[in-house]
Formats: sequence, C-alpha cells, structure tokens
Amino acid sequence: MSCEIIIRRAREGDAVQRAELIQMGLLSYQWDSFIYFLFQELTLECVLLGSAVLFIFCGAAPAGCALLLPAAAALVAAAVAVAHRALASAHAQRMRGEMFGLVAEARGPLRLGAPPGPVPIYTELQHCPPTQHDVHSKVVGTLSVSAYRAPGELALDHEVGWLHALAVHTQWQCRGTYDRRLVGAALTLQLARLGLDLPHA
Repeated sequence: MSCEIIIRRAREGDAVQRAELIQMGLLSYQWDSFIYFLFQELTLECVLLGSAVLFIFCGAAPAGCALLLPAAAALVAAAVAVAHRALASAHAQRMRGEMFGLVAEARGPLRLGAPPGPVPIYTELQHCPPTQHDVHSKVVGTLSVSAYRAPGELALDHEVGWLHALAVHTQWQCRGTYDRRLVGAALTLQLARLGLDLPHA
C-alpha cells in the first residue's frame, strides 16, 4: 500500500504531535547554535581573561586554567539547550491562540517512513482515493496562522494574519536532487536543491 499526504486543518488531538514537531525542528539547530556561540569573540575573550586572572592573581596551574574552556563549552551548551526548549514552549503556547492551523498528515502502512519517490498530496477538500486496508497516520508538518497584532495594540482585522510555528519532520523534508553535466554526458555531478536556485549550478 502506498502512502499519501493530506493537508488539512489542525484538530485538538494534533496538539501534542504539532508541539513535538516544533521542538524537534528547533532542536535540530542545537549543534549549529552551540558552535556559533562557543566561538564568539566574547566567549573566547572571557575564557582567556579568566585564565589570565586565575594564573596571575590566584596562582592556578596552567592545567587548571585550561579547564576553563571545557567549563565554558558546558555553560554554552546548557544555555543553548535551555533557550531552545524555552522557544519550543513559547511556540506551543502561541499555537493555542491561533486563528487556525494546518497539518500535513502522512497516511500509509504501519511502518510509515518517507518513501524514496514522490508522494501524492491532497487537500482535505479534494477527493481522496478510498483505502482498502487499515491506515496508519502521522502528522509530518504543521503551520499556524494567527491574527496580526501591532505591538501594544489589539488585533487589527480578521483578514490580516501572520504565519508561525512552521515545522516539517526531518524524514519528510524534500530537498530534491538534479544532475549538472560537467563534461558532456560522461561526467555529471549530483547537486542538492535546497529550496533556492544556485546561480551557477
């Protein structure tokens, strides 16, 4: 049995899966954020100045001063983890006040994973082909639409909104590939399409 994706309005029962998707999406950037903040000039300056103060004024051994770098790395890792979990919680709270939400629900066999080929996508309003077997479903994408509010003001209009809490499960993110001919048909290079066209690719 093949699988299909249905785009539909979110229901109350989808709240847990949607919150997990958002948290998973934010946590996927945790390593990049850790590296970014660890190698910031301010972090490295604090480690260097702290080591100098310990060595000069406290008489600490050089090996003890070198332990400041792993301590700073642990502090940065903890701060990044706490910040990402707080962001995920804030997004989950904002979903409660949304005008409406959309989910992409994958339906298919019990061991539901992203298939290698294209997957048919239907909206809730379209006619979906009937299924003959028991169907397992899983929310693989979510999006929230909330009323637009200017800072410190009430909601402006029901026709004006903003998108937030967009998340797609990592197994279902479609990046796509295409071939670039380098030397005629003899040598081709597989390139990944990352959502924007590369000018020389």
